Amino acid sequence: MAKILGATTGQTRGVLSIQGNTWAKKELGPKRLDASTTTLGVYGFGDIGQAVARTSVNMGIPVIAYNHRSTNERGYDELLRGIAQGMGVELTDKKDRILEAADVLSLHIGSRDYRGKNNKGELTTEDLRRFGEGQKRARILINTARRDIVPDEEEILRLINEGVLDFYDTDVFDNAIEREGMFRLPVVDSRFRMAGTPHMGGSEEGLAEDTAKHVGERLPRWIGSGDI
Repeated sequence: MAKILGATTGQTRGVLSIQGNTWAKKELGPKRLDASTTTLGVYGFGDIGQAVARTSVNMGIPVIAYNHRSTNERGYDELLRGIAQGMGVELTDKKDRILEAADVLSLHIGSRDYRGKNNKGELTTEDLRRFGEGQKRARILINTARRDIVPDEEEILRLINEGVLDFYDTDVFDNAIEREGMFRLPVVDSRFRMAGTPHMGGSEEGLAEDTAKHVGERLPRWIGSGDI
């Protein structure tokens, strides 16, 4: 949520401008978005996607969510539709629909889905071009999911410079960057339209304990009924 709000309010770009010794108030100020008229696309409607959607709706942000792993097994789709309806969220199982409707696209899928399908390359350059089409208030991409579900940073920067995307923020990078503790985004133009931070989701205090409790609650249910 912090990345979503930082991107839509211009705060992230403002910080980048100051780090680059530039005072970009006049340039970035008009780029601020009204949350109530900016549609958030939640790509993946699992536990994390649902939490992001719920928080966004509570803040008055219109949300459309994509049921990435749509299946009729065990009534899973019906369950998600009920959850979405209760939140006031539009839920779709069509990728083109969320690409068309969203102004901000936030990614919340794993490297594989529950059936073991590899999600590498889930969003292609062509998909991002479809996301960038039409009259939109913004074309902002947020990736806190997995590095390889989108094109690499050089390709995303090319799409930014072509005007297909307005802004990209991520906290997931390839293994070499994580291993070496080094990070370098491609050379960005003076408008500061690409940002990155370390991936801190697995470093939160108490996360291991919470994860263990979560698994402990769900594992017996899965063994007994196959339902997760």
